[in-house]
Amino acid sequence: MDTLFPAARALFLVFAAINLKSMLWRLTSCSIVVALLAADTMVTRTRRRAVDYLFGVTLGATVLQSVRFLLLVRPLEEYRHESDKAPAY
Repeated sequence: MDTLFPAARALFLVFAAINLKSMLWRLTSCSIVVALLAADTMVTRTRRRAVDYLFGVTLGATVLQSVRFLLLVRPLEEYRHESDKAPAY
């Protein structure tokens, strides 16, 4: 595994925690994370089918999480405990 995957995961968490308001910034942050993950698929090959498959599944799940939490929902506003009255931010 290269350093791009951990960097993409860290940026994903940072962008989700920032709680971006503008759709342009949310689209940009999601594009950055997906581009890092796509670049990592090009350089990471283990020549073992099972390991490559599991790594691909992990990358795919991370792409779906990025789209969900950076484009479709705003997690700090929508996900909170039922007793919380105000958003988390």
